[in-house]
Amino acid sequence: MSLSIETQVAKYLKRLNISFDLIHNGIEVKESWGNQKVNSYKIFIGKFSYDFYQGLGCKGDPTPASVLYCLLSDIRLKDYSVQDYLDEFTGQDQGDLTLNEFADIEYLIGSCEDTAFKIEETFTDRQVETLDRLLQDY
Repeated sequence: MSLSIETQVAKYLKRLNISFDLIHNGIEVKESWGNQKVNSYKIFIGKFSYDFYQGLGCKGDPTPASVLYCLLSDIRLKDYSVQDYLDEFTGQDQGDLTLNEFADIEYLIGSCEDTAFKIEETFTDRQVETLDRLLQDY
């Protein structure tokens, strides 16, 4: 019997002696999510913390697998330009954006750079590759 992805990721973190913990901060309205109400968390992985949000439709607290899946996806954006981001997610041209929309995307890309730094300080490249492999079908 094969282990679930959730179990494999949790065991891998334990084997690496990297802690995972979270604090639920309650429900908040996330303006960047179209004023949607979300569960707000502070996630702790190793020595770093991350703000993490989960839609109210998601049952239960985030797991190491669900959080790492999101974080590893986010760090791929760190090298994007605003136009790269638009090409990937909206199909718009950056010339059609308002100054606020442009600034919001730049802020998002910058936050992905911060996340990448934390991940790179917590995991080796090889460990990130292992996590990517474990999470590929998540």
